Amino acid sequence: MVEVTQVDRNAAIRLLEAGDQDWQAKEVRIGQGDHFPLVQAFAAHRIAALAERDAQLLDPTVVHVNMLAGKIAKLPPEQIWHIYRRELLDAMPGDIRADAEERGRIAAYERAAVIAEDIGVSALGPYAVREAIATAIRAKAKEKKNGD
Repeated sequence: MVEVTQVDRNAAIRLLEAGDQDWQAKEVRIGQGDHFPLVQAFAAHRIAALAERDAQLLDPTVVHVNMLAGKIAKLPPEQIWHIYRRELLDAMPGDIRADAEERGRIAAYERAAVIAEDIGVSALGPYAVREAIATAIRAKAKEKKNGD
């Protein structure tokens, strides 16, 4: 016997009522018909469909095709970078890679400084060193940007 949900019961009730089997529909409605073959069939079908969907979500090709078709959300670049950071960096030429890594470090330090500032961490707090580094890197980045 498989686990039955209310969705399975509702589907069975509609089919039973359409077939003039009201007494069985009543049993299912009050929760006494989970063992009926029809209810079990709906539950088994639901479980199989969910298992198939879950398996498809593990297949990168299926996910890609569904993204292109607009059936599921496309990943924004930040999430792609988060997932494939190492692979993307390894594929970059050396000078571009070094620049990307430096920009990533600067962004991380800037985020740390903003967070420290937002939560009101003083110079004596645990983020003091990180805050000082972030400030220095921000100044260096600004100089580099103005120099370009």
